[in-house]
Amino acid sequence: MQEVVVGDFSALKVWVMRMFGILGLLVSADEFVERIVEPSAAFPLLSQQGRLNVAIHLALLTAVCYGLLWSFAERVFSWKYGAGGGDSLPQGVSAVVLSTTVTIPLVLVPPIYQRSVGTQFLGSGHFIAGAGVILAGVLAHCLIYGTEAVRFPGLRHWIMESGPRTLLAKELLILLLHSILVHLCSVNGVI
Repeated sequence: MQEVVVGDFSALKVWVMRMFGILGLLVSADEFVERIVEPSAAFPLLSQQGRLNVAIHLALLTAVCYGLLWSFAERVFSWKYGAGGGDSLPQGVSAVVLSTTVTIPLVLVPPIYQRSVGTQFLGSGHFIAGAGVILAGVLAHCLIYGTEAVRFPGLRHWIMESGPRTLLAKELLILLLHSILVHLCSVNGVI
């Protein structure tokens, strides 16, 4: 079997990556719909339509806040990571900033939204849980991308430099680790 080199974007590789993306979307959407349809202790006073409206508004608002915070951080620190399509990936301080730009809106936007619409849907431990989510996200990003502070290149670097696996297999493994460490430990922790 021939080794796939960096930059070789064969049709099969692109198709497989798209299928994994679609599968991830379907699994997430299924869980999302289940949570909206079933009555919830978190939303006792809201109808299904009301829960859906809150979820959609919060998703859009937090996504916008993340984009604005990350763009602002890139300008302040003169970074050129963009949306991940650059020549390098965040590491150390920049990975910590990336993580906090994702998780801080998840912690701060819901209480502001709740106050503005006048409907109680957050639990009393939201900020305590949010602090844990921010810390877990920072640790997960440093584990994936590495940090110079302790001379750790990150799991991503270690996987890409390891053994004879194909580039596709390495990328799929990194995608799996990123999904488990970053999304499940930080972003989904707020839900």
